[in-house]
Amino acid sequence: VEVTLVGSNETPLMTVRTWAASDYLSPGGHAPFAVRLLEAPQGVAGARARLVRAEAVGAITAGFVPLEAGDVVGKMAGPQYHVTGWVRNMGSQPVKRVSIVVTLYDEGGAVIGFRQVTWSEDRVLAPGDQEVFELTVTPMGARVPQAFTWNAWGVAQ
Repeated sequence: VEVTLVGSNETPLMTVRTWAASDYLSPGGHAPFAVRLLEAPQGVAGARARLVRAEAVGAITAGFVPLEAGDVVGKMAGPQYHVTGWVRNMGSQPVKRVSIVVTLYDEGGAVIGFRQVTWSEDRVLAPGDQEVFELTVTPMGARVPQAFTWNAWGVAQ
């Protein structure tokens, strides 16, 4: 993803590239991304994002297996948002390196935080098995999210 900070007349002030948080998206899915700057250029009036690269499942990602998630709930715990639920392998082969991405949204639908967790290589989820997950996300400005989404996948053994 390429992000350009622009001035009030759309003049580009700075351009940076970053990665999306998800390596895998189900059809119609979304992936958050972030650019963190120590200091923004003077005169910034907005930001424009452009997808630089996306590709269909290929040799490298052919082993990605989407996981079902359920009982997913979130709540504020101090300044952070705590999310729990379970993931289930509905595929026909065991998966490892399970990844879960949770994205937080404000009342206008803007992303205010996200977090990706990846389980260790030796933690395997057999076909039909489910395991509980939990993660904590710090929303920007410690605001209470109005909605959140999740995406989960594993890598076939």
